[in-house]
Amino acid sequence: MTELHNTVPSSPPPAPGPGRGSRERRDVLRAVVALVLLAALVAFVLKNSEAVAVSFVLFDAHVRLIWVLLVTAIVGGVLDRLVLWWSRHRSGLGGDASGARRHRSSRHLGG
Repeated sequence: MTELHNTVPSSPPPAPGPGRGSRERRDVLRAVVALVLLAALVAFVLKNSEAVAVSFVLFDAHVRLIWVLLVTAIVGGVLDRLVLWWSRHRSGLGGDASGARRHRSSRHLGG
């Protein structure tokens, strides 16, 4: 008697679909954009490396312009995040436990 084996005929590997080619193009595009941004950043730093006089509240200083730009960008970003956090905290949208606690306690007080 012959034995029947449960065998699955081997299928060829899947052909590259439309998603694979577009993913590779997207990766190449991202790499090109990253290189362009890096080149722009290097040009920006080199162009703004001269020393400038900066007047602070209590003193004056001579610093490179790039440091002034970077520090102000970082301070601006931090202030943006703090204002966003503060506004969410005040409105109760921050997801903190205090808002949930207030809601639960008002329910137990007869509400």
